[in-house]
Amino acid sequence: MKLIRPILLSAFLFVCLSTVSVSVLGQNQNDALRHSLYTITGSARSMGMGGAYSAVGADLSSATLNPAGLAVYRSSTFAMSPAYILIGNKAEFLDTVGTGRDSYFGIPSWGVAFTTLKEYDNGRTREEVRNGLKSFTFAFGHNQLENYTRNVTVQGGFNDLSSLSDMFAEQAEGIFYEQLPDKEYNAWATFVIDNVSGGGGSRYFPAVTAGNTQQDIQLQEEGRRNEWFISLAGNFSDQLYIGGTIGIQRLQYSHNFTFIESDINNLYEFYENNENSGFPLEIPTIRFDYNDNFSTRGTGINGKIGLIYRPIDQVRVGLAVNTPTIFSLTDEFSSSMTHLFLDSDSLGSFEREEFSSSEPARFQYLLTTPYKLTLGAMVLLGKKGMVSADVEMTDYSSAKLASASSDINDPNYYTFAPENQGIKDQYQTAINARLGGEFRQDIFRIRAGAALLGNSIVANRREYLDFFDLETIHSIDGGRRILTLGAGIRQPNFYLDVSFINQMQKDILNPYFSDKYTPSVISTRTTNTIISTIGFTF
Repeated sequence: MKLIRPILLSAFLFVCLSTVSVSVLGQNQNDALRHSLYTITGSARSMGMGGAYSAVGADLSSATLNPAGLAVYRSSTFAMSPAYILIGNKAEFLDTVGTGRDSYFGIPSWGVAFTTLKEYDNGRTREEVRNGLKSFTFAFGHNQLENYTRNVTVQGGFNDLSSLSDMFAEQAEGIFYEQLPDKEYNAWATFVIDNVSGGGGSRYFPAVTAGNTQQDIQLQEEGRRNEWFISLAGNFSDQLYIGGTIGIQRLQYSHNFTFIESDINNLYEFYENNENSGFPLEIPTIRFDYNDNFSTRGTGINGKIGLIYRPIDQVRVGLAVNTPTIFSLTDEFSSSMTHLFLDSDSLGSFEREEFSSSEPARFQYLLTTPYKLTLGAMVLLGKKGMVSADVEMTDYSSAKLASASSDINDPNYYTFAPENQGIKDQYQTAINARLGGEFRQDIFRIRAGAALLGNSIVANRREYLDFFDLETIHSIDGGRRILTLGAGIRQPNFYLDVSFINQMQKDILNPYFSDKYTPSVISTRTTNTIISTIGFTF
């Protein structure tokens, strides 16, 4: 077992990368994926049907799903959808479990649609035209596409295989300390790593060389990705509906990551003055704290075109294409390290604390998200209701990062070649499936739906080692499961809808990467949303 264990560890590191990495890097493939994912969005009615609404229409969510659906409107409307969202998180790390919870109230969706019916004068009255362009709709508003809120806290994990200081020593190897990147320099300045005399001062050893420390993690993520839309759609002969949308997206995301490592068993205090320890050496560590702050803000633009065809009155088929969103993003980041350890002088041993922090830095770049293709169908069940289904395809491996400057002589120019290769290697085409139904009785509506948002990560990137049996490899699904229920009432000039949406997704988060052992946090995020839509027709 002693021989098999390190071999398995080394082999596994070639295939172990996280869906969401909180190690140290920004502007990487994880950012590209984070800002490309979508959940179901829109009004309480469309969300109550599991988001399966691309072929239904007559709802402001159509501006995002399939703008042709706006042409189904027979009158103008204004709608607003306030929501209460409760986000819970369960995190498993080194045989410990932590939980976190957040909640907020907001208005993720609102908008106005103005519908104009085409008429002609028959000599006595004005009537709707029967063929050709019968009506057109102009709409504008807002839909929230994604919520980034998450709180991961795990305390008391005991790691007998590796340390965060291992990662810093490995990444610093071969670099003179004056040229170390900010995070590695902070580790060196606080003696979390130290360089060995000789070897040009570019060989490093970690403060904790054999693991056996307690590791505590806290990750707080916040932010939203919103889209403001302007749409135009036309109804041709009540048989073909065509529409287009220009979307302006605005995103903001931030995380604060804190990692604390403590020598709770006092295993390292005895290495002081040990002249025979050789290389690697040890520093009498008591505790060190690493903190990483990262935020992204930016604006993007995209387009959507779609059509709905009604071959017979009871059936509609929809097709929509979302162009890639081109974002201009700005990242801001900083980090710090605090190290408490034993030191000595002529009077004896004493506790010493060192602190080092990097200056806040800023970096601008471009992100192009994948295209999205949606096919939907709806079947009317007479006056009793309807069922609808959507299938959506997105090729996440087509996302691309690029420098904000095209001048290779610009100090801020960067090719992003390794990151873009990582996108191609780690991500894949995902299929999203949505199914929903609505039952009607007089003015009342009852709705239900479900959605499975497919895996954007290739299979071997969703694997992780069992901490207690390193011969066992586990895998997470990584997709998102959504269940919905809803109800509503309809009046000639007023409607009210309420829906409940439950979403669940598992992620792998790696607090750090090391050749010795890369620990994994299995994060289960559950989001419960209560959304209502209040609408008026005119």
